[in-house]
Amino acid sequence: TFDAKLVVDPVVLNGTGDVPGYVVSADGASHPINCESLKGNYYGHSLGTIDYTSRAADAKPLEIKASAYVISDDGGEIIPPIVGPDGSIWLKHNLGADYITVGNPYFNPDADAGVDDIHAYGNLWQWGRKSDGHQLIAHQDAYSATAVHPETVATKSDVPASAVFITSDDDWRMNGNDLLWLNADTENQVCPSGWRLARDDEWFSINGGNDSNGINGSFAPPAFLQLSRAGSRVGAVGAVTGQGGVTDYWTSTVRNGQANALRFWGYTGKNDSTFQSSTKANARPIRCRFDK
Repeated sequence: TFDAKLVVDPVVLNGTGDVPGYVVSADGASHPINCESLKGNYYGHSLGTIDYTSRAADAKPLEIKASAYVISDDGGEIIPPIVGPDGSIWLKHNLGADYITVGNPYFNPDADAGVDDIHAYGNLWQWGRKSDGHQLIAHQDAYSATAVHPETVATKSDVPASAVFITSDDDWRMNGNDLLWLNADTENQVCPSGWRLARDDEWFSINGGNDSNGINGSFAPPAFLQLSRAGSRVGAVGAVTGQGGVTDYWTSTVRNGQANALRFWGYTGKNDSTFQSSTKANARPIRCRFDK
């Protein structure tokens, strides 16, 4: 085993530059490091490499890295975090967007997204279902898209055996489970480790202005998230529709068996967003929030 601690000197992080620090090993030795600019270093900038004694024949030096980006658990997506007006931290892009998909010709995590930017649309998930392939969408242009995998009218399944889209008028599961996606550790979580879907009240706290009716009324969408009109997939028939139009983003909130979604019309500075109840068989885009 190797015991060490990372020490960062107390500095005020109010600009750009280096963060001085060092690694202290168990024997008290200090190993200086220096954190340079992290932008563009998608898989992390090396803070330092430490040689240590190990009995393993294939032992390698311990490398400590820092990154300004969030990397998905399978390494297939790299996304910048952004901070909301209330201090909450969100991912800049929809899950599955071209801009964050490693190997995609449009890969550019730092890109700003427009409302009808197909490279920001991403995929569409049935509520509470894991990323098993059913969510994959191919976008042709801002207003048309097709599903990568077909729909099925087969029996509902709590643990689908394939990537087919399960059609239903209510839930894709045989046994409803309102706790899926509740937090970062619940079953079927699709966000990166440490991230989760936000509750509807957390979405409301970052809105761009609201009326006197609070969460039950209309409000301006959060402009800093640069939401896009990614459309949906209809649970009852499996049709992919609505690209370039009104789009509902899943929340983790469930009431009376229906999942709540933030309705995004594509306008900023206008009180036209609301929360909509939706059957869990519908498929919608996902934006993740840091679990704190």
